Amino acid sequence: MPVMDEPACLYLVHWHGTNCERPPGDDVFALGPGLFLIQTGATRSQVYHAIKRACAPDALLVAPLDAAPKFKGYESGALTWLRERGWA
Repeated sequence: MPVMDEPACLYLVHWHGTNCERPPGDDVFALGPGLFLIQTGATRSQVYHAIKRACAPDALLVAPLDAAPKFKGYESGALTWLRERGWA
């Protein structure tokens, strides 16, 4: 995924209808089936198109987050992953 010279952004990604196990990128956390957090310097459009091209999901949502989301019942380690990156 191309990376702009921008500060890291946090994105929430949801998809279904793909054979990919996870989106492209080096800093991805799987919250559950088809639901991911991604930290990257890429723009929302770059993230969206990189996933669309690499994984061709039937449905795809990429949303920027200004802060860590509140959540319960997802994969163990999610809050640690966010804290290690300064989001929580």
